[in-house]
Amino acid sequence: MAFTLGQTVVRAVVSEEVFSECVIKVIEAPEVGSFYYSDGTWSVSLDPDKNVAGVVFWVGDPTLEDAALKQDHPHCTHGLVVALNHDQKGYNWQTGYEAYGKTVGEWIEANVPEYVTVTSPWNHNENVNAIRGYNNTKAIEAFNAAEENAAWPVDVVRYAVQYRSINPAPETSSDWYIPSVKECALLIVGEFSGDVLALAGNIYNKAFLDYKLSLIDGSTPLGRHGVDDDIWSSNERDSEYVFYMSTFEGKVWMNWKEYGSEHHQVRCILAF
Repeated sequence: MAFTLGQTVVRAVVSEEVFSECVIKVIEAPEVGSFYYSDGTWSVSLDPDKNVAGVVFWVGDPTLEDAALKQDHPHCTHGLVVALNHDQKGYNWQTGYEAYGKTVGEWIEANVPEYVTVTSPWNHNENVNAIRGYNNTKAIEAFNAAEENAAWPVDVVRYAVQYRSINPAPETSSDWYIPSVKECALLIVGEFSGDVLALAGNIYNKAFLDYKLSLIDGSTPLGRHGVDDDIWSSNERDSEYVFYMSTFEGKVWMNWKEYGSEHHQVRCILAF
């Protein structure tokens, strides 16, 4: 039995007196480039009567790799959405990291073991190759909330919390968070195979998404034009360095935690 988009009633009849009915709502499957609305719906073509919250940049089930996301939002199995805009500058990854002198991951492992560490040493690539930004953001939120960490907060996650308050996400979503390295790569490069750290030169997904974003009033492109087209991830390498994604080269790089407020951007995403 084939259905068209919309709502239909399916009726199973045994006799005139014995039957059952159910209402089936048929919606179009999301695609990369679909517009995602504030009511939790989406469409391939822009609906001018709805408020756009973001654009779909990856289609799949992010809960397969992010246990925290699956625990909190098990219904978010359709894909990932990028926010319409970002703050161009003004955010380090972590202020006061030198005084802190340790990885954020160490604190997470010791204090909130329900989350996976955000640390991924260069020769241990499991974390950077996982869709795990929701886990990372929630774990770092716990780090920031702890009184002993008040002098060295993770600024990019503070930005995500602020973005949520200004740009409410649909209740059916995960709410906004900072992407992992893998999610940054899916955003800029698109679907790929192999190690995320081996990527270079492919920014086709970014180009397509920038076109879709250009159709929405008030949106901004993914990165700026030039060498400063960088987006922070929610993964750190060690106590000094964190990973970011170049939207100019389609490549993962590293930088100091307290560098980049004038260069690296913060771009939130959500699962739906």
